[in-house]
Amino acid sequence: MNLFVKFDRLYTTEELSCVLRVVSLKTIDVGIGIRDYRQMSVCVRHAHCPRLDELMMFNDKEDAATL
Repeated sequence: MNLFVKFDRLYTTEELSCVLRVVSLKTIDVGIGIRDYRQMSVCVRHAHCPRLDELMMFNDKEDAATL
């Protein structure tokens, strides 16, 4: 199952980053792409949901420094 699909094909990373930039610019006044979102989400997850990493069995090497 794919969450982000078009009628004829899947979104590319570039297309999804563009959409995310437009939406985030309108909602939080900062245009962020996929890479930026991932970096922020890792930091927030580690700070506020450390147990989630264990539950989801994330690789120990995944942290803000490695991104």
